[in-house]
Amino acid sequence: MNTVLKQQPVDDVVIRSLEDKDFKAFLALSTIMHRESEYRNLSFSEQRVKQFFELHLTDPAYAGWVVEVEGNLVAGFLAQYNHISQFSDDRVAFENGFFVHPAYRCQGIAGQLFTVYEQWAKENGCRYTYCSVTTEVDEKKTVARLEKFGYQRCGTLLKKAF
Repeated sequence: MNTVLKQQPVDDVVIRSLEDKDFKAFLALSTIMHRESEYRNLSFSEQRVKQFFELHLTDPAYAGWVVEVEGNLVAGFLAQYNHISQFSDDRVAFENGFFVHPAYRCQGIAGQLFTVYEQWAKENGCRYTYCSVTTEVDEKKTVARLEKFGYQRCGTLLKKAF
């Protein structure tokens, strides 16, 4: 059985769009995410994180949000891109980076981030939002939480190492 911990809201949470000044904190969060996740088996590149970050600032098909708690950018981020479907003129959004710092999990932050993501997608004409769970960090809890937000399984992601 998938058990989801009861959320305890964090006081003074602000979710806002990424800004240039956020890179240092974004890099720190990305470093933690890399270290605790399945991605630790891949190399880590600060330059690649910087490129990923800048893409979400400069390309209108990309967007990203960060979480401040009590004025400090410490809690997490969500990044996404959207595009027109290969089969139609419908636009869809894909989460391509989501992380909540371990100290801030199960406190309602993920739900707030996804609410912002979904609102942005609606405002930008997207028919669907997609997300994937690829970090292998608390996978069952994460999937249960996303299903609680209304997401449904719609495929399987597989990998093969070389």
